[in-house]
Amino acid sequence: MHPKFTRIPQRSYKAFVPGRKVELDALLAALAVDPLEAEDAFKLFGVGGIPHSLENFADRGRGAYRQALETISQWVTSRRSADSAIREIAQYDRRLGVWCAAQLARTVLRAVPKGEGRPLIAVETAERWVIGEATAQQCRDAASSSAAAAADMPFRSAQSSTHAAYAAARAAKTAVEHQSFASGTASSAAYAADMAAYYMDKSPSLSQAEFKALRIADGRRLLEALADACLSYPVLP
Repeated sequence: MHPKFTRIPQRSYKAFVPGRKVELDALLAALAVDPLEAEDAFKLFGVGGIPHSLENFADRGRGAYRQALETISQWVTSRRSADSAIREIAQYDRRLGVWCAAQLARTVLRAVPKGEGRPLIAVETAERWVIGEATAQQCRDAASSSAAAAADMPFRSAQSSTHAAYAAARAAKTAVEHQSFASGTASSAAYAADMAAYYMDKSPSLSQAEFKALRIADGRRLLEALADACLSYPVLP
């Protein structure tokens, strides 16, 4: 098995991921294919010709489905930033992308002023949409309300709060965007969460080196939160 992507045979990995850049689609195709047929399958069908959606893994049973989510989680930890990782996740599966965006927004909700509930409602509405308990219109309304909350905050004095509210708004908006824009919206949710963390860290008492160390730690925390979100995805076959 591959040392990092522990559910994928080396033979399948080498056939479908020949270069240094590890794309999510290629990785999941490698997981889906029979390792004894991997080289021929890649030559004949390529990545796109191998059924590797979450629904395809679900059809194989809960074990295969969980292996796919585990592989996505492992892939996240190899990425450089949460916003680029979640973009590929949302392209692969919108519902998983919405769930992940909501979990990233949750990491910075502490920046929202006490008593301002609209960002939390947006996150919770996105999460309920994932499991089929909220409608697209409810997500659209919650996203608009959280964006309004961000606009109501004094931007210069409360930039962390503003970005946190925008992260929540974009998580909910990912559920209702046209498919061609959904991945970008999910990515912008991750970016807003990162910016909220940036302004929570920013302090005149910190040296440049201390601030840089905090920012590196923030990036790691977001990637860890994203990896954990894949494992906690509540939609089961």
